[in-house]
Amino acid sequence: LDNAPHSWVDTDNAGAFEQATKALIDLGHQRIGLINGMAHMTFAHLREQGFRQALSQAGLKIDHCPVHYTELTAESGSHVAREMLRDPYWPRHAARELGVAMPWPDQYRRCDIGPLGR
Repeated sequence: LDNAPHSWVDTDNAGAFEQATKALIDLGHQRIGLINGMAHMTFAHLREQGFRQALSQAGLKIDHCPVHYTELTAESGSHVAREMLRDPYWPRHAARELGVAMPWPDQYRRCDIGPLGR
């Protein structure tokens, strides 16, 4: 990129998502899902790489931690999140069926940039 016609700044997507995933693991979570950008995007690949690295280091089963690809809009992300929470294998679904309240903000991590992720 030495010959790029303009300056640019990027995020350490792999590092950020590895750190965020480790934070959830440190809270005791073992089933963590990733709602990611479209699979053909470089940043999405790097985010998944960091996510899977943290899972692997913690010895968690990757098949219990799905990655979903979607458009980067609040509407698309919300749709995927609702679908994930309907899955009977997810703890939030079981807690809801048992009438147990789960704190959402303390156990939810967002790595978003710009108004679409808010």
